[in-house]
Amino acid sequence: MKLDGTDVKACLMESVKGVWNGDVDLGDGKLQQLRSEYENRLQVFKVLSKAESRNVLEDTLWRRLDELNTDKNFLLNGLSVAVEDYSKKFNNNSTSEEALKNANWEYQTLIQQAQSILSTLETVLATLNPTTCTNRIFQRAIVILKDLKIELYLKNLFKKKRTSASHVLVFMLSDEKRA
Repeated sequence: MKLDGTDVKACLMESVKGVWNGDVDLGDGKLQQLRSEYENRLQVFKVLSKAESRNVLEDTLWRRLDELNTDKNFLLNGLSVAVEDYSKKFNNNSTSEEALKNANWEYQTLIQQAQSILSTLETVLATLNPTTCTNRIFQRAIVILKDLKIELYLKNLFKKKRTSASHVLVFMLSDEKRA
């Protein structure tokens, strides 16, 4: 039996079928919990566009606003770490220009997307005022929610929340002839 630690390229991926690859999984349930949160949030936005009453839609939107504000705080903290990393790489003359560009643009893009989604949800909530909300306004709110690009935002957000594996431990079993 031979035991070997192998370096791998750190990368997080999601297949077309929705399978996550490249994550650190220590068997403590944290990866499954993160995956469950991701799937729940995706599902809520899919179901959100099928809400049957103004009250249900309004209540759900308030909870989504809280989640997005939490996301925004997470992204702002990540951006500050990325800016520090950028500064270190900038001061190192051997760092490529592409590595400098990639250091923090993803966080900035996600923050902009979160702000845009927050703004849209706040606008929809304002139109759901019980005194002025008609069936037509309610249907228009549903159409606006269907047009949100939430899937891409959540996919990229959870890539930032995930931890990529940096090593793989390989066990090789063979007979004495290594056949």
